[in-house]
Order: sequence, then structure tokens, then C-alpha cells
Amino acid sequence: MTPFFRIEDIASLPGFEFESPCRQYANYAYLENNIALCRVLTKYKIYVDTRDRGIAPHLIMDGFWETWLTQYLARIVKPGNICLDIGANVGYFSVLMAALTGDQGRTIAIEPNPGVAKLLSLTAGINGPGFEVAQVALADKEGKMRLKVPNESFGDASIIERIDNITKAKSVVKVRTATLDNLLNELNVDKVDIIKMDVEGAEPMVFEGMRQTIAKNKNIQIIIEYSPFLYDNPRVFTEYLFSEFIVRRIKDVEQIQDLDESAIDSLVNLRDHTDLYLQKKNRVEV
Repeated sequence: MTPFFRIEDIASLPGFEFESPCRQYANYAYLENNIALCRVLTKYKIYVDTRDRGIAPHLIMDGFWETWLTQYLARIVKPGNICLDIGANVGYFSVLMAALTGDQGRTIAIEPNPGVAKLLSLTAGINGPGFEVAQVALADKEGKMRLKVPNESFGDASIIERIDNITKAKSVVKVRTATLDNLLNELNVDKVDIIKMDVEGAEPMVFEGMRQTIAKNKNIQIIIEYSPFLYDNPRVFTEYLFSEFIVRRIKDVEQIQDLDESAIDSLVNLRDHTDLYLQKKNRVEV
């Protein structure tokens, strides 16, 4: 088996043919102070915290994460796209999207956890093309909030209060919050093509703070980790999604389920995460 010489080729591979070379080329080197450098997607490098029990073990041993989402992003991200990785964690999907967009594109990784953002910044500089890092928690307003960080799963950090009832062992750090609309103005981003969002229950807040972004980007495509059991009012948020977007559920790269309003009841009653693909209803064909 050989490395993926063209990253976009992973979009069309059967799951086994994607995962097998990733595992074969997976490697890591322990550096110091709980930091390791690992190889993912057969040829890209990512810094991880070895104390993490979330994504780090999978990247170290397997060299990939969430096959279905990896391959789906490889299908929709095109050269030259402007991509946002909201809730980037250590940057696995940031690396993927930066590779897919190429030198003419732009990828911004948004991550509030200071410790994780530090590793993310290291990763941003060792792969080509690279990506930018914004250390901020996206929300519905500007200010500061408490970020709750589980002790053994640093990527599951959240600004929502409901997380207190789910994750008991955690540290707390004050972080800056911003709306996506304001952050994009700060970063001089006037167009967005792709958003991947995983913010541990803060999705409704983030969407509230990105209404201008949604309104002016008619062809925007969004993938969110949908977690209704973490939302204060899951029905209101879900009804909003269906009012603005064509909604699909990503179960597997070959199992993309088209949804309509009749699915709202079943979605809001989910007790686990699921990935939703959102496409504007008034999309402009180009």
C-alpha cells in the first residue's frame, strides 16, 4: 500500500481502502511534557496531548478519525474554498480541509481551549498548505465565558452550563467569546464555502451569532455535530434548521439520508450525537 498522493482520492475509496493505509502509515514520536507528534492520513503531521483519551489514541494508533466525515468532507471541499473548522480540537479536520483547498484556499481553525489551541498552532505550521488558528469560543455575543474542560477528553470542552450535569471531572478556564459574524470581519473573510462545526452543545448559540454569514453566503455548506440532548430548546433550533436549510443526516459516506420536517420529532429526541449536512434552500448554482 502507498500513501494517498492526492488527498481528494479518499472521497471515492471504500471505507476499508481508506482506513487500511492510514493504519499502515500511522506513527508517532513522543516529544516532551505529554506532547507527541503523530502521522495521520498517511502523510500529515499533528501534535497531540498524550493525556487525552478522546481523539489522541485514534490518531496515534489508526492515523484517522471518523471515516464517514473525513470522506464526506473530501467530497464537498474544493480547491480554492474558504473553510472554517469550528471546534477544531487538535486540527485533524483542519489539516484535511487545508490540504483539499490547496494554496488558493483558506482554512481557519477555531478552538477556545488554550492548551489545545497551542498544539493546533504548532500543527498549523508543519503541513502544507497550512491553516490559521483563532483561539476563541464562538457564541451569540461578545464577552467572556467559562469553558468546562473534561479531565481526560480535552476536545469535549464546552461553554454550555448543561455540560455540568454530564461531565463531572473537569477544569474551568475563562475564554473570550465572539460571534462568527464579528470574527470574520476581524479576519477579513468576506466569503465562506464550508463550515464543519462541533462545539459540544453550543451550536444554537453559534448559529445565532452567524446569521449575517448565513444570509450573505448563498452557497454555504455546513456540517454540524447535532446534539439535541445538550440544547436548552432543541425543537426551536431544529425547526430553524429546517426553515433555512436542506437537511441531510450523514450516517456513512454511502448512507446520506434526506430529511424533511417529519423527522423533527425523532431528531429532537435523540440521546446521542449525529452529523447533519446543511445546504441553503436558496442555493445559487454556479
